[in-house]
Amino acid sequence: MIYVAAARGTTPAALVRQIRPLLPREFVVRAAQAQVDTDVQRLSGALGLLAAGLLAFGFIAVFVGALVIFNTFSVTITQRVQEFAAIGFDLPSTGLVFAPRTAVLGLVVGVLVTVIAGLLPALRATRVAPLEALRTSAAPQRPGRWSARSPPGWRACWRSGGWF
Repeated sequence: MIYVAAARGTTPAALVRQIRPLLPREFVVRAAQAQVDTDVQRLSGALGLLAAGLLAFGFIAVFVGALVIFNTFSVTITQRVQEFAAIGFDLPSTGLVFAPRTAVLGLVVGVLVTVIAGLLPALRATRVAPLEALRTSAAPQRPGRWSARSPPGWRACWRSGGWF
């Protein structure tokens, strides 16, 4: 590559027209913006191929993960059925015993627990200025508002990383 700077007042197109006749036909003369556009096209093609490859690997990983989960649950269910048979408990022969209200209740409880669990950290985050939040030392220096009010047993359990 050969870079050429133009005198003030010379347009890139005029400079290209002046230089093109001076060089052999094997050389390509482009203005800076045209070179940038060419480079972007080349990189976009290469990155598109890379993105397609990563997407394929992602689909393969999800498929393998689904197989592992399916296999794990199949083995677990087989073991539980054998354990139930060993103690004389029989599974219902009518098929799946599952009421739609069970799914609705599970969904409602799951949504409520998620909203409540996210509400306190979200409220705490609204009290921090945006630039303060970007600093690494922006961690609160005092205990949270609710930690002083929680029973000591809960605090000890949370600190140890366990639940009830």
